[in-house]
Amino acid sequence: MEIESKYLDEESAEEGEIIEILDEGAKEIKISPRDQSSYTVYNFLVFNGRYNLVYTPNGDSIKILIKAFGRETKNWKGKKFQVKFVEKLLFGQLKKVVIPQILDAKAN
Repeated sequence: MEIESKYLDEESAEEGEIIEILDEGAKEIKISPRDQSSYTVYNFLVFNGRYNLVYTPNGDSIKILIKAFGRETKNWKGKKFQVKFVEKLLFGQLKKVVIPQILDAKAN
């Protein structure tokens, strides 16, 4: 099976799948298509049991990950979460995004 997406999204993962964070992430500056303003995203290399993928968590997801694993992302390496898809309005389009469901922060 060939994967279409290199990102952790509804094409590359299934609801309930376990994801492992493989690195401390990389900061990327992007430009909003709506108003050309810049914003920061964080890209993490993750593994879903079949593929290495890039996970770009949204603001809500970052808050969940920080609460579970702490503010220092280098400590997130090896931590795991479960995939939950939630529909969000992004740049005027309804899109399914991955919201991490923490399995057990102490066990990770």
